[in-house]
Amino acid sequence: HTLSCFKVFMELMEFLYPDPNEMNWVLDWFSTIFQLPGTKIRHSLLTYSANQQIGKSTLFKTIQKGLGEDNCSIISPKQAIDKGKAFLIGKQLVLIDELRITGSKVYKGIIMDIIKPLMTEEEHDARPLFQDWRRIFTTTNFCIFTNWEDAISVDYNTEARHTVFENL
Repeated sequence: HTLSCFKVFMELMEFLYPDPNEMNWVLDWFSTIFQLPGTKIRHSLLTYSANQQIGKSTLFKTIQKGLGEDNCSIISPKQAIDKGKAFLIGKQLVLIDELRITGSKVYKGIIMDIIKPLMTEEEHDARPLFQDWRRIFTTTNFCIFTNWEDAISVDYNTEARHTVFENL
């Protein structure tokens, strides 16, 4: 049974990331979270697909089952920029699902300036509702799924905080 589950998982990986080098990169990234818990991977995986319902969420839910449901969260883009940052506490992996930042280039840049440190830094200022600001330490890692080609505003030639994979 385990072998058949692994086969289905690998079929999903090959479908989502048809380039073998990209698939291995993604597998290594997720494996690091399992093999070295508490290690901050200082960049996020962003998976873009032109179509919906191709299996991105199934991949995350499979990883979540392996890590434990309490160790992972799925958040919205709105939660990602929230001052409370409760999603950082006690999590190994967070998925920002359906990311799309709309607005002017300047506005997209401002939102990315809020999101980027989540992926690279271990200390964050948080302000839970009705509480004072506090400093929290976290080694939470992030992946991002989107169906929007223009989901984020970055220069892919110079930006090292995101590894972008496309499923077209």
